[in-house]
Amino acid sequence: MTKDRIIDKVEQLKLIHPSWEAWRIAREEFGYRKTYHAYLSTDEWRSFRDRVKALYPTCQCCLISEASEVHHLDYRYSFFENAGMVQAVCRPCHEAMTGIDNWEKRNGRRISG
Repeated sequence: MTKDRIIDKVEQLKLIHPSWEAWRIAREEFGYRKTYHAYLSTDEWRSFRDRVKALYPTCQCCLISEASEVHHLDYRYSFFENAGMVQAVCRPCHEAMTGIDNWEKRNGRRISG
């Protein structure tokens, strides 16, 4: 399975590189999408995600529902993100945000704030 191969490669690379650099090297070898999905299955990501949800238990989008997911605001910094680069959100808001992100990517547009 590619996911396991990626994670094994990253663990080997971490012996001589910082974590974020190991993930960057793996991304160059395996491609962004496969590497990103492998990263989301790691304890490293789960721990970070759980700390963000504990810090922001209410959805930062609708401010009503319980935050159940974490959304990347900018994927350029995946693999070495911090709490300012993500948002704790509920499932419906995450689906809406991801839909907007995907639409913008397909249409080559970015909404500036």
